[in-house]
Amino acid sequence: MYLWARKRDASTKTPTYIYLWDHPMPGPEAAKWGAFHTSEVPYAMDTLYASDRPFTDTDRRIADMMSSYWAGFAATGDPNGKGLPHWPAVNDRPEVMEVGDRTAPVPLASDPAKVAFFEALLSR
Repeated sequence: MYLWARKRDASTKTPTYIYLWDHPMPGPEAAKWGAFHTSEVPYAMDTLYASDRPFTDTDRRIADMMSSYWAGFAATGDPNGKGLPHWPAVNDRPEVMEVGDRTAPVPLASDPAKVAFFEALLSR
């Protein structure tokens, strides 16, 4: 996704924002499924109340933050807002915004050679 976003960023005047969701939804199979695809949607839409999962205050805090990012992005094209951890737009630093349990930019890989490998592979 980062490499696609870099290509997009080079051809547009609007910034691109990408993220890595890291918070598993609570429930009996949380350890099995972890932070699965689309599990962030109830947090982004702030609709935890519509589920019977055993959400905690931490879940509600994450939902408040995530939905604030989404609302800011919908209103201005920028997810950043007052009281939120800064979400940088995609740039030449190989990192992605991790959102959920840990909300901060994180490196794409532990070694720059790994990023270079995928850049070369996907540019073919």
